[in-house]
Amino acid sequence: MANDPQEEQVAGLLNLSPNDLGDAFDGSNDDSANGNNGAPTESPVMVSMPETTQTSTTNDNEEEEKYDAGAVAGNGAYNNGTQIVVEDFVTPPPHIPLHAQPGTEDREKRLAAVEEKVAADMEDMKVPSKVLYTVYDKDQPVPKKVHNQVKPDLNTVDQQWKYNITIGDVQLREITHFDGKKETLWFPLEDYPDDYVDPFDEADEKKKDKGAIAEITHFDGKKETLWFPLEDYPDDYVDPFDEADDKKKDKGGKGGGDDDKKKKKKKKKKQAPPRKVFVALKVKRLSAVDNIAETFRMRFHIYFNWLPTESDYKSYYKAKSLTDEKNPQLLMDWEPKWYPHLEFQNMIEQHTKEWELYPDEGNFRIQHFSDFAKNKGEEIPENQFDCEKAVFLRAKLECEMTFAEELELQSFPFDCQDLSCIIHERTTGGVRCVFLPELRKPSFASVDPRYSVIDEWDLETAIIEFGDADPGASRSKSSYAMIVLRLKMKRRWKVFFANIVFLMACISLLALTAFSLDKDDLGDRLNLLITLILTAVAFSYVVFDSLPNVPYLTFMDKYILGNYGFLVGLMIISAFMRQDWYGENWDLIIFWIALSWLFVYNVAFGIYGRILRRDEALKLAYSSDDVEKEVNLSRPGLRFDYTKRLRAGINGRLLSFIGYTHATDHMSAEQKADIAKKQETLDILYKGATTRHGYDASEIPLSPRALDALAKK
Repeated sequence: MANDPQEEQVAGLLNLSPNDLGDAFDGSNDDSANGNNGAPTESPVMVSMPETTQTSTTNDNEEEEKYDAGAVAGNGAYNNGTQIVVEDFVTPPPHIPLHAQPGTEDREKRLAAVEEKVAADMEDMKVPSKVLYTVYDKDQPVPKKVHNQVKPDLNTVDQQWKYNITIGDVQLREITHFDGKKETLWFPLEDYPDDYVDPFDEADEKKKDKGAIAEITHFDGKKETLWFPLEDYPDDYVDPFDEADDKKKDKGGKGGGDDDKKKKKKKKKKQAPPRKVFVALKVKRLSAVDNIAETFRMRFHIYFNWLPTESDYKSYYKAKSLTDEKNPQLLMDWEPKWYPHLEFQNMIEQHTKEWELYPDEGNFRIQHFSDFAKNKGEEIPENQFDCEKAVFLRAKLECEMTFAEELELQSFPFDCQDLSCIIHERTTGGVRCVFLPELRKPSFASVDPRYSVIDEWDLETAIIEFGDADPGASRSKSSYAMIVLRLKMKRRWKVFFANIVFLMACISLLALTAFSLDKDDLGDRLNLLITLILTAVAFSYVVFDSLPNVPYLTFMDKYILGNYGFLVGLMIISAFMRQDWYGENWDLIIFWIALSWLFVYNVAFGIYGRILRRDEALKLAYSSDDVEKEVNLSRPGLRFDYTKRLRAGINGRLLSFIGYTHATDHMSAEQKADIAKKQETLDILYKGATTRHGYDASEIPLSPRALDALAKK
């Protein structure tokens, strides 16, 4: 039987030394030398050699978890210490992990397969979990690891604030896995008990948490005790952050009857306890800051860490245990029932948005941290959260996006700008989220400027904010967890000062040479001045081309217009030179006045620029609310009222609504008065000027029934 040509090719390659491999493949790539005349071979074959491992230096404050998720080892052989791997590109091995992202159609199909496998519990051991301790968020202390030495008031829990740096409502449970293995871990609380006392109800007696004993058992009989996040509030729990929730009252008694049944039906369903998600962030590159388009591009990644629920953890454990040669993708395709769903509010173009794929673990991994909210060697009381008895779900989101950012250019080129990335968590289904910094190392976020292209700017500082979106901006009064990153940029003004201000000052100074020409050379004097004016106008386009079309004058615009006025004034004065009252003394006096004015004008603008720079520097410490109050309210939003409707169009066939501006609490009295005037104009339009919509009320056509009634009369 004849040998397979491909096998002979591989056998020949195995006999080559590593130094000869490059020459062999260089020759094979030359089709004309092989006599193929450019025809492709029947079966493409790739021979790959592993690269030499190099030691890389990592930042102590940043855990870089880079994996080559697509690297799959095939069948290989060794020759002189070099592994030669032959891979067929036509049909990849079935166990190669696909790079489907959570939420995609392909991912949903594979997730359903995982659920079907994990949900099969015919041989699982079913042992109830045991709750050893329950710790509510309001009763937790702020970990010593995150204590603030400057502001000690932040080291105690404020029960009227959601963003205390604590773990959340958790329980220490002993659980048993499907295979009988037991673990004791902290899990998020999923339901508040009936006797839970609302910290915002002053009339309610504060009850002491005595703790309860319970344990969970996995399907295989393994038991564990863990803290879990609370997933559901009990019926009588009053959420202090839900404005629509009535304060609960302790009425006592058993109740009963139809009235009690009606009340139960009308009672609003309690919101689930919030999930605390701990975030670490790194900005890798900032580039393409465009003054004209008012956009910038940023590459960054975010790590999310949160306590898994008991059901998620058991599901993960079972998927990991059942992953074998028959089910190689089971753990890779597993994902929790909930994870953060992010919406980037000011993004205009998405270049990359992918959840990191960890080899052999998938997009979501379970990790144990020995330093989370805990100092090394610190003793934690048994009834308080201890990271040694907890596991975390961890996921990494890699992003590169272009964001919109309206620039405030009144002080250009002495301006400071905020380049912001605004992220909302938009989970539907009742799960609420609270973002907090990752409590492993103090430096939970960083900005690496090494690969950034921001020649025109200095990155002075940055602000990261965790909070809730303003519910007043939502028609449904909904509030979402929010992360805001504001990069505080300061423009490098010296190059603009040298290339624009200095040259404009030189043009104005050269205009004084016109005084060397007397009235006999009036034509030459006027030609000189008009030439300088045209030069200044042409030069100003350099400035206008580097800025967007803004409805106000910038610092540079004011300076250039002042120089225009100076040159035009000299030209007008020169036009009167041949008047009888205009003598040589007048020309000399005007020269000294012009010189003095030019000196004072430039010095005054220099002082003005310094003041603007100082005022702009205050923006470096602005929070999101400060920015909203001071910067982003020049154009208030529009709202439409369905009670203010019109019939419009030909024969009144259209239903029309007129939008009206809406004043906010941050607006000044002057801004609110201006909006009130606009509203009066719109009210007049609504009441009597319907013809402005192409329709007069007197022209309403009668219906056929009305025409019949009119004919009978």
